[in-house]
Amino acid sequence: MTIGIAALAGQALAADAKNGAAVFARCAICHSNTKGAPAKISPNLFGVVGRKAGTQPDFSYSAALKNSGIVWTPANLDKWTAAPAQMVSGNRMAFAGISSATDRADLVAYLATLKRWAGGLRRSDAEISECCAAPKKSKLNGMHNP
Repeated sequence: MTIGIAALAGQALAADAKNGAAVFARCAICHSNTKGAPAKISPNLFGVVGRKAGTQPDFSYSAALKNSGIVWTPANLDKWTAAPAQMVSGNRMAFAGISSATDRADLVAYLATLKRWAGGLRRSDAEISECCAAPKKSKLNGMHNP
């Protein structure tokens, strides 16, 4: 099923990063999610949003993923978490995927919080929730900044 860009954008605006943290519990078996943490059996996902696939320095990726040219945008993370084997044939991720579009959107919203923001400071959970939950200008300099 193909989701239009506008539908995906609306879904991202309605995503719940707090619920995404709960969804991440499924991922935490294999992935770490804190800055500087070593890879587990899969790479650390801190700062994954916006990163080129297959580039985390302390992890040995499959050739298929390293050579995919994918950048982990919210749309690509949604597609990946839905069906990793369908997105990149030959990758080594042994995970069938998350069928719930809501859970995927929430997970992607959570992953987007795992980074340092401008000025080196992480936004508070309240600021992130305000920003990601409402399709309106937030108090974050009047801009949408998930």
